[in-house]
Amino acid sequence: MHPCSRAVIAALLAGCGTDDGSGGGGDALAPPESCDVMQLAYVHDLALPAATSGVVAVGGHAFGNAQTTKPGELILYQAGSALAPTVHLYFSELVLDGHIVPARGAIALPDQGIEVANCDGAPYSGWLSVLGNGVYKFGITDLHAAADCSGAAIAGSFAGCYQEQPF
Repeated sequence: MHPCSRAVIAALLAGCGTDDGSGGGGDALAPPESCDVMQLAYVHDLALPAATSGVVAVGGHAFGNAQTTKPGELILYQAGSALAPTVHLYFSELVLDGHIVPARGAIALPDQGIEVANCDGAPYSGWLSVLGNGVYKFGITDLHAAADCSGAAIAGSFAGCYQEQPF
C-alpha cells in the first residue's frame, strides 16, 4: 500500500469515531494491514462471543461502482456458497482507486457467529476504499444484530480487507 494511502485511511478513521450524532457512530476499527488473495481478513470489537479477528476463504466477489442514480455495491461470497453473501456493502459515491467513500452494509459469517448490519435508511457511517492493486478495505459501524437488521442495536464495529484474484 502506498504510504499516503495509509495516512488518508488513518485520518478518515480518526474522524469516524464520533458519537455526536454526526453519523460517525461508535469507534471505527482499522482493517487488517494486509490480506491474502481470495480471503477476507477481518477484525471486530462487537459485543459478541465470536473471536475478534479471523480469516475466511472467499469464493468470489462482485463490484459495481456507484452511478448518479444507483448506489455502488461490493459483494463477497464465502467459498462454497455463491448464494449467500458474506459481505454486502453499499456506497453512494463513485469510488476511485485509493479513495475512501462512505458505506454501509451487512456482514454474515454464521460459522464465526457474526451476523450484523448497518440498516437501510441509516446513515452511511462506515467506509470503503478500493486500492489500485485489487485490495478492498472497509469498516462499518452503527450496527444491528442479524444481517437483515431484525435484531437490536449492537455496540462495536467490523473492519475487513479482501484482495481479488489477479487476472
